[in-house]
Amino acid sequence: DAEFRQRCLAEGKDPDAVIAESQMQMELGAVTSDDGTDTSSVSSATQTPNQTQTMQQTMDLIVHWDMAIDRYFDERGGSLTYDQLADKETATEVRRAVLSNVAITVDMDNAARTKGHTIKVPQSLDLHAIGEIMVRTGDIATTETVTGGGRIIIIRHHTGPMAGIWEMDTDPSHHDLRRVADLLGLKPQLKSMLADHIMDIAPKVNIDEDHNIVPLANGILDLRTREFTPYLTDDGRENSDYVRKYGQRVIVRKTAAAWDKNAQDNTLIGPDGLGWSVEQHLRDVLGGNDAAVTIFWQACNFALRGISGGRTLWFMDSSENGGGGGAKSTTAAMIGALIGPRYTANLSVDKLQERFGLESIIGKSLIIGNESNAGAKAIDNAATIKALMRGEPVSIDRKHQPMVEYKFVGLMIQCFNCAAPRFSDKTGSFYRKICAIPFGARLGGATERRYIADDFISRPEVIAYIARKALDLGAIERYDESALAALDGQIVAMRAAGSTVYAYCEEYMHTLAGEMIPVAAFYAAYGRWCRA
Repeated sequence: DAEFRQRCLAEGKDPDAVIAESQMQMELGAVTSDDGTDTSSVSSATQTPNQTQTMQQTMDLIVHWDMAIDRYFDERGGSLTYDQLADKETATEVRRAVLSNVAITVDMDNAARTKGHTIKVPQSLDLHAIGEIMVRTGDIATTETVTGGGRIIIIRHHTGPMAGIWEMDTDPSHHDLRRVADLLGLKPQLKSMLADHIMDIAPKVNIDEDHNIVPLANGILDLRTREFTPYLTDDGRENSDYVRKYGQRVIVRKTAAAWDKNAQDNTLIGPDGLGWSVEQHLRDVLGGNDAAVTIFWQACNFALRGISGGRTLWFMDSSENGGGGGAKSTTAAMIGALIGPRYTANLSVDKLQERFGLESIIGKSLIIGNESNAGAKAIDNAATIKALMRGEPVSIDRKHQPMVEYKFVGLMIQCFNCAAPRFSDKTGSFYRKICAIPFGARLGGATERRYIADDFISRPEVIAYIARKALDLGAIERYDESALAALDGQIVAMRAAGSTVYAYCEEYMHTLAGEMIPVAAFYAAYGRWCRA
């Protein structure tokens, strides 16, 4: 009625949203009339006056919840974070304070009501109250995966390993949200509705797209000013300087590498007595190919900043036997260790054809694919690969969740134990997005040195050196053109190995310039060439 709507507007609430909330509560059987009648199965078209009264009381209760929560935050000065809610003692204190506040306002309201029209004082926080408390921290929001596409819940953290950034809630069961709601006393039968409810009431924000600031493990480096700002103070508290500079920006990732401007490439000694360092590793596995080394360091720069550089990297086995051991996976894992498993998706190109294959890239800034089967059979889903290369939206089917359109912005590396991956798309536009790097030497000779991949490449001092040297390149946007040109011959050889037509034309077409040859004769010569 008009009075109810005026009261909602006075509290800054949308009356229609409050009504919808109360209807949801009734559908769950959370509301009963004063005489104990369950109203959850009664449709609005057949409601009796008593049931209409009960709905009104439910809507009034929602207003009381909002007043109680407002009072609690006013008393705290608005200083409550999501991280604090995740603490059992804090959650208990919040629950008790809000219940105390709502009991006071409901009792005052009931004093002015006639018998049979009073509101039952709540004994526990309901879905509406818990959702409002969580969102009122200012640390829960939603963001669109692409413009006009599906949304994802994100959560801001102020302390701990995720301090300073927002974390994407890509968990299908939303365990983190439900754990906090459980601490606040949400009834088990309502937990399945928690994420949808938060999605409805949380504000929508845009992810920060400034790739000239680099969120590292211990703070943010601004590549324009070379100024480094830690997330936390030395005693583990939130850094006020960081909050002033970046507190209003929605940053959703940080690397595993910490910033150390003095990091050096030290030689590590393995259990077999052999030495290893980053620079020596690159010289060994890339065979002194300066162009490939240049591309590696630029790729590390792009990975740290969450961009692609305009190319996808293919690490190719050039040992001619496809036996592996050329350290392709180890070298890719060096970049993976730089970013960390939280923001790295392990996805080979042939997995892209599976129904839920793309689900793992949501919230990631690096894709690494190992042991692809692309040399044994042709990969058909080239359109998806091209979209990922170009940073275009792709449709992602998610288990037990709605499909979303998602735009991956980051670096992709694929490792192949074959000379020529086979793809159904043989157009030049496909291969122009690839930089193929040959790996011909076997790391460590005939003896496999597993401790390099298992231990050395993930050591903090190693990834700190890689991060320091890569970021010393500055805010570059594209790979070095001369280095790409030096490696483009690898693409020609790869396309020729994967297509007899391409190989034949590549070998003979230039000898036929200016000649007029019947197509049938040209095809017959191609057939004899294939048989030979």
